[in-house]
Amino acid sequence: MPQGATGRKNGVNTLLLDLLACVKFCCYAKSVRGMRVLLRHAGIGLYYVGRKHWVGDPGSATDLGTIERAAEVSRAESFEEMDVVVTYDDDACELVLPLKRNKEPEAATLSAGG
Repeated sequence: MPQGATGRKNGVNTLLLDLLACVKFCCYAKSVRGMRVLLRHAGIGLYYVGRKHWVGDPGSATDLGTIERAAEVSRAESFEEMDVVVTYDDDACELVLPLKRNKEPEAATLSAGG
């Protein structure tokens, strides 16, 4: 298997580095004004506008400004199956970051002595 085909080279995640390079290129190649950070329900493809309000058009969705803010909103609303979508003026330059919800530890693992 060629080196790097698994996404790792010398213990470094090369797929992540490639993704970050793409993001860096998009951020510098495009005006920051053209960047939008959206929340999208991964299962149904609708975009977040506000509490209990979803739309199919990403242009009508709420721009949350930062990935951190999008994650905070998702956590505060207890959403599941969410993606943070970073878009730019160029439709070809879109970054989708799936959010995983932390699951509560099972009660059996919390009890002392089993």
